[in-house]
Amino acid sequence: MKAKLLFVLKLVVMVLLFAVVARKIDGRKFYEVVRHAHVGYLALAAMTIWVGHITCMARWRILLDVFRISLRYSRMLAIYSVAIFAGIFLPSTVGGDVLKFYLTGRETKRSYTMAFASVFMDRNLGLSILVFLAFIFTLIQPVSLNGIPMLPLTASLTLGFLVVNFVLFYPGIHAWVSRLIARRLPTVVHRLDVLSDAFVSLYRSKGAWHYLMIFSILNHFSSVVVAWLIALSLGVHIPFIYFLVFVPIMNLVATIPLTPMGIGLREGTLLGLFKSVIHLPDEKGLAIGSLLSVLMVLTSLPGGIFYLTFKRQGEMEGISEATTAV
Repeated sequence: MKAKLLFVLKLVVMVLLFAVVARKIDGRKFYEVVRHAHVGYLALAAMTIWVGHITCMARWRILLDVFRISLRYSRMLAIYSVAIFAGIFLPSTVGGDVLKFYLTGRETKRSYTMAFASVFMDRNLGLSILVFLAFIFTLIQPVSLNGIPMLPLTASLTLGFLVVNFVLFYPGIHAWVSRLIARRLPTVVHRLDVLSDAFVSLYRSKGAWHYLMIFSILNHFSSVVVAWLIALSLGVHIPFIYFLVFVPIMNLVATIPLTPMGIGLREGTLLGLFKSVIHLPDEKGLAIGSLLSVLMVLTSLPGGIFYLTFKRQGEMEGISEATTAV
């Protein structure tokens, strides 16, 4: 019941955000903009979304290999697809990342601990690169969102990520933090130790870092290309540099867990950024974000087939026990 209530609240927030964003939008003009979207560009955008997914899977594969977790490619695709689907559609507190490490641990018959470490490091790498790129591009092309300069925000987030990762993974600092909280939070200490050990394994695999960085950058670049292709489908021709700046900021805002998949947050952010820099009609700005959300939902649907298969085979049982065992 609690999970369903949380999901309903997220839907309410999403609707309210859309109401705020769309209050000055001419509905008829918006419909005409979307109706005349070029299907070819949208198809390319949908394919590029899956290119981004493939780069994410390649990054995760490297981490699985480093942590010596054996997982067939076909099974990895199924688990990854289920995680995407769950993150959007399931009214549950069990998010896509939790399903990802649970199904991986169950499939490989290894401890859920290492599966958790692989998923955490994958997410940590992705967010770290996203924050860093947002900082670099706002440094090159300063922008504001509703009058708020983005450069100080992205700089603060970059510094914050550096500090958090330093605390988590630098041996001396990690040991000090562990001693400090050991009595009150023994479970947290155990998880921090797991992540620290995982980082040491990753650090020793020096050749892996180059590929992890390359796939992370390619993943974020693909999301920029997706937004650019959607804009082209609507006849919006603006310099590509703006998408390099806007999309990382949009993706950062969309990670705030207020709505399913960041829907509403994504559209509002993108519209605000467009308005701050160029004179783009609101209907087209909103259409770019809305079509992006629609394509992300549609491209996640194959995960529903895998999810139903896993559920029918009883592979979703025991998730809560696994999360407490990590």
